[in-house]
Amino acid sequence: MNGGDLPLTIVVGTGSRLRGDDSAGPYVIDLLKERMDLDGCPEKVMLSLIDADVMPENYTKPIRESGAEVCLIIDAVDMGMTAGAVRRIPEELIDVSIPCSHSLPLSYVMGYLREKVRVVELIGIQISVAGLFHDMSDEVMEGCRKLTDTIWEGNVLEVPIFQRKKDDVGSETTDHCW
Repeated sequence: MNGGDLPLTIVVGTGSRLRGDDSAGPYVIDLLKERMDLDGCPEKVMLSLIDADVMPENYTKPIRESGAEVCLIIDAVDMGMTAGAVRRIPEELIDVSIPCSHSLPLSYVMGYLREKVRVVELIGIQISVAGLFHDMSDEVMEGCRKLTDTIWEGNVLEVPIFQRKKDDVGSETTDHCW
């Protein structure tokens, strides 16, 4: 099977490279590019990669016009889990009212993309340190490497879905972007 026979998946890494673990999204893009340079294209998925920095909304037009079946937005999150944990974040848990490092809340971007792209997923990597000019933590780097393997193998649906803790059930949505 060649790449033309596979549905297109666009992977969007978002986050600031100047803020330690917040650079998880762009780091996944770097890892996927390195792997493509070494191994060619994956066998099970056709990938297009975007390093969106902190402004994924700047890439909505080309993503919508790409004909992609899937768009994966990779971002550093604070889910209250162990650093480096990777989860798919349900859209209803992404708060649209709390500002984060993005100009527009990711839920707005995702909704807009979903008008043209069948599957739009936010995949979060739990942060440890996200201060200005910090290095990325080893735990988050490891989470990024594991996620890269999962994307490469076409197994993104195997990434667990984030579940709220029982004591969070009655609370408002949580800000998951850092």
